[in-house]
Parts: sequence; structure tokens; C-alpha cells
Amino acid sequence: MGESVKKPLWKKWWFWVLIIFVIGALSNLTGKNEENIATAPVQNTSENSNTTTKEPTEEEWQASYRQIALSEARTVLELTQKKTISDERIESAVKVIRSQAEKIKGEDQQKFIDLASFVESKDLEKTKELYLSLGGTPIETTQETQDAAQPAQAEK
Repeated sequence: MGESVKKPLWKKWWFWVLIIFVIGALSNLTGKNEENIATAPVQNTSENSNTTTKEPTEEEWQASYRQIALSEARTVLELTQKKTISDERIESAVKVIRSQAEKIKGEDQQKFIDLASFVESKDLEKTKELYLSLGGTPIETTQETQDAAQPAQAEK
């Protein structure tokens, strides 16, 4: 009558020891690759670091600011010619041009502020004239735009 009650497997001490060994073995297998990658020697010479992490000069930053502002003005001019521009897009372009104008140094700063004002006032001719004087690339007029301009000139 000495019936013995069997403990469940997870309550036996040797089961937990076996689990710990299995976990340790698995972590060693995956940990070896990480160690080799992490401890690989890195050669960092001053020549390599100068060429790969070269900071832009102030002139490069200024050219970048000008390019962004001119790009926005060009987009507004093109969309206005196609008559597909919304007021929200114009407001967005004005904000971008003004923010870039604040970063531009020198005599061109006022010209870019004026460019933003012309864009905001939807003065296409003055915007285009100032855009070109600031170094923007000429914008080709589409056939539809030319056709729309011809009757207006004939009426004058």
C-alpha cells in the first residue's frame, strides 16, 4: 500500500538543471559570432576619416540654401503655368523660401525675401524675372500657356 505519488517533470531539480545547460549552450553558439564581429580590429587612419566625414563648408551650405529656395520658386512657376497650383502649395513654398532666405548671407538675402513676397502675391512675371536673375534655369512654356497668352495679347 505504499503508493508513491509521482511529481510532475517540471518539479524535479534535475529538469531545471538540464534547462539551464541547454540555454547556456544555445547562448554560447549565438554569442561566438557576435564576439568575432564586435572584436574585429578597426583601422581608422586620419586620411580615411578626412575623406569620409568631410563637413560641408559655409559656401556649400549657402549654395544649398539658394538651390532649395530656387527649386521651390521653380515649382510654383511651373504649377502656376499649368494652372494646377493650390493656395496651400503656395503658402508652403513661401514658408520654404523665407526659411532659406533667413539662412542666406549677403546681398542675396533680400532678393530671396522679395522672391517669397512675389510668390505670395502670385505675381508670376516678377517672380519669374527675379528667379532668373538669381540664377534659376529658364522655364519652358507649354503650348497651352502660349495659346492662352496669344488671345490676351491680341485683345490689347
